[in-house]
Amino acid sequence: MTYFMEKRQNTYKNYSDYDDSIRQAYEGDMNNVDALHVDTLTRQLMYDPMTFILVPAGEKKPSTLAKHWRIHTGISQGDTALTTEVNLALALKQRKDVEDVDFATVWEKKHTMAERTGSSTENFIQWVKDSVASEK
Repeated sequence: MTYFMEKRQNTYKNYSDYDDSIRQAYEGDMNNVDALHVDTLTRQLMYDPMTFILVPAGEKKPSTLAKHWRIHTGISQGDTALTTEVNLALALKQRKDVEDVDFATVWEKKHTMAERTGSSTENFIQWVKDSVASEK
């Protein structure tokens, strides 16, 4: 973001209400570091899983993805956009190093613990056991 703000700074200066201190403050915020010496921009990128999934061809991947993914989400959630999990699942399915994505949306459930039947904990444990068994 600061790159685009700086790149277009001359254009923005033409607006009567332009205040460069806003850009400078934002840039300063992006340079702040936390107790682990990680800057704000890096933290923002770490929060978004797409940073690690959608890596352009030829670029070094910043991490190794799990081979198996399970994304079960409720359709009546208010925590995030309904497309968030769909986008995550579709991006994962495009990766050649991801073997499978167990994706399901569940009616009348919230963001987490969304299962069509049974206990979310027991279902997840069984999914992990099945995933590990498939590795043998």
